[in-house]
Amino acid sequence: MDTALNLIKRFEGLKVEAYPHRKDVSKAVWTIGYGTTQEIEPGMKISEADAEDYLERDVSDLETRIKILVKRKLSGTEMAALVSLVYNIGIERFKFSTLLKDLTAGQMLSAAFEFSRWVYIDGKPSPGLINRRKVEHGVFLL
Repeated sequence: MDTALNLIKRFEGLKVEAYPHRKDVSKAVWTIGYGTTQEIEPGMKISEADAEDYLERDVSDLETRIKILVKRKLSGTEMAALVSLVYNIGIERFKFSTLLKDLTAGQMLSAAFEFSRWVYIDGKPSPGLINRRKVEHGVFLL
């Protein structure tokens, strides 16, 4: 879990005040801490310790959900990379991904390649996501 927590902290950054995750506030998902979106309301403030607790809860939940979907044993680094990816893209997108299909089929190198496909924001490659996916890809292959 520590590797996943560190990856997420590195790429999400810490925000102790709730903020809208979209420019259009009326459609925004309110976010706080290291990217937590559950039960967050406008104006909410937390401590760094609270943010850590939220992140640990979120990561534990994601690990459980990923294990249910993958249905095969993953190494600690494979799981950490997947948790970081899914934390960013969402479990629903992961459920229908080629990455999950490759994992289920035991095609680990093909699955690792799929990380590089999740780098777009509004149809354009994002330098930040490209960097994040390279790091996750490397962790996955350790």
